[in-house]
Amino acid sequence: MCGILEHIKSIEKSAYPVTLHKMQGMKSMRDFLKYCEATCKDDVIILQGVSWYFIANKPHHEIIDIASIDGMTMRDLITVKKSIWDSFKGKLIKMDAMDSTSYKFIKKIGGQIIENKPFLKNQIPFHKIQIWLEEK
Repeated sequence: MCGILEHIKSIEKSAYPVTLHKMQGMKSMRDFLKYCEATCKDDVIILQGVSWYFIANKPHHEIIDIASIDGMTMRDLITVKKSIWDSFKGKLIKMDAMDSTSYKFIKKIGGQIIENKPFLKNQIPFHKIQIWLEEK
């Protein structure tokens, strides 16, 4: 699992400005689980590709991060969307989404946006959102 953490850290380092780096000082999966507010690795969903990752906390119904260096293929986006629906269907999920990237994606996954509060994090526009993924 440490190889996964190193891969995620390298993507985060390239994808975000230094002011948004959260994982660069992590040395172990214990640090990563603490960042995810998870008690064990089974609480965390990690999907990754060569230049992207997706992290979510299942018990808290929270998308922690979606990051990409070179964008994601349609297949990657479908994989992430399917994982979100499989994991959180019938639940209210929450996320702090960067306006220029993950917010655009998250609006397209379906579901009803219940809350959308724009805010600035280090002068970068974000949205604190909650989405209801209605069970069909």
